[in-house]
Amino acid sequence: GIVGLGVGLAAAGYRPVAEIQFAGFSFQAFAQIHQHLSRIRSRSRGKITCPMVVRAPYGLGVSALEHHSESYEAGYAHIPGLKVAIPSTARDAAGLLRAAIRSPDPVLFFEPMPLYRAARRPVPDETVVPLGEARVVEAGTDATVIAWGAMVREVEDAVAGLEADIEVID
Repeated sequence: GIVGLGVGLAAAGYRPVAEIQFAGFSFQAFAQIHQHLSRIRSRSRGKITCPMVVRAPYGLGVSALEHHSESYEAGYAHIPGLKVAIPSTARDAAGLLRAAIRSPDPVLFFEPMPLYRAARRPVPDETVVPLGEARVVEAGTDATVIAWGAMVREVEDAVAGLEADIEVID
């Protein structure tokens, strides 16, 4: 119901931001996300767009692993017409959410639960982080490690003590 209502609002010209309590519950909305949200622009040959954001916390961070620790972002990223955004810093969270709301295309905004209380950082009011662009966290020439969300910080910590020159990409 939440996603279906949002699709209708977006098709009518609004920019809804729907929230699903946990990403694991997104499968109840999968038909709306896959069949309507992601396809409405191509089905209407561009006459109808669906500028909608679906927010959902995901990953570890709640002491109920059997219910709320799913990480389905890779599966959703393979759906044509749908963008997936995952912040790894407070700046990314604010900036990517602004970019997602301004996007003419639907965006699933997955929020890593371990980052909710990880650190507080000031974020300029109008920060916008472009969708679809990787960020080089650490330059390096010996090897490249790619991570996203809460794992970026873990990777930074893991490569910090190595003698090799490791590139880290978010």
